Amino acid sequence: MSDLELVAVIKKFGKFFEAYERKTFTCYRNAKDGGIQKVLVEVLDAGPENSSIRYSVIARSEDGKAASGNPGSSPDMALAMVHWGDLDSDHKRVSPEVEALTKTQREMHQTIAQLTARIEALEMHAEGDGGD
Repeated sequence: MSDLELVAVIKKFGKFFEAYERKTFTCYRNAKDGGIQKVLVEVLDAGPENSSIRYSVIARSEDGKAASGNPGSSPDMALAMVHWGDLDSDHKRVSPEVEALTKTQREMHQTIAQLTARIEALEMHAEGDGGD
């Protein structure tokens, strides 16, 4: 069973509306201040059913800085969308735009999960009535 097949099984049996395969990479870069910055880069794969927003990336440095961007249909696209300069900035959080996008995606997935549960309940009710 592939990792993505396993994600599908986890979603099915756990009744999760969202699940990701996560790959983490430890990276080192030259920081703006001349030092070396250790960064953990996480690439999340939401699976083929989310083709246009399948991959997302967040990078976190040991000094508390983070960089992210819009999701993409490929790892290359998601990595290209990351605001890597945020790892050199003075702030230590993800941009408000990304937080708002994440919140909107979460709300959308919650709505989908609620609708799916309602459809399943209606189908079970219909089966109990003999399908009529």
